[in-house]
Amino acid sequence: MKTINLHVDLTEADYILFNEDAFLTSKAGKKSMLLFRITPWIVSLILIGALYAISDEQYFVIVMALILFVVSGIMNVKAKNIMQKTIIRSVNDMKSQGKLPYDVSSDLSFEEDIIRSKSAEGEHSYTYESIERIKEVPSALYIYFDAARGIIIPKRCLKNDKELRSIIERLENGRKTQE
Repeated sequence: MKTINLHVDLTEADYILFNEDAFLTSKAGKKSMLLFRITPWIVSLILIGALYAISDEQYFVIVMALILFVVSGIMNVKAKNIMQKTIIRSVNDMKSQGKLPYDVSSDLSFEEDIIRSKSAEGEHSYTYESIERIKEVPSALYIYFDAARGIIIPKRCLKNDKELRSIIERLENGRKTQE
């Protein structure tokens, strides 16, 4: 089997999109998002119950209930947006410390039994059996090894769709032969 070699240049946007996808599709991320969306509703119900119990003014309780439900609804709708801003903030924090959470430029080799990644930061090797999942999105191919670790291959780094299909086929075949 011929080795497939590929040079990858990542941007901050590539990394942010990968992290967003990883968060929204991982078990822990889904659970966090659900808790983030449900918590304001639960807190609102508790506050409304407490206000109802201690207040003689029904009008006040109704107005507070409406305000709390509107705020909860806004938080529910904005949850994904808040998550995106959190990812961007963490990348900016690392950049301000002179670090990046990703390799800007790397060379990937899809060999018969292993994937090698070489960059200025070092060299990493991954077995095909360590691949948790492979996901193609409109702008990239994501190779997940766990919820937060993976390889990002932006489609702009590929020569054509045939090269993308060859890589996906190598990944899938590599996973099958190592199972």
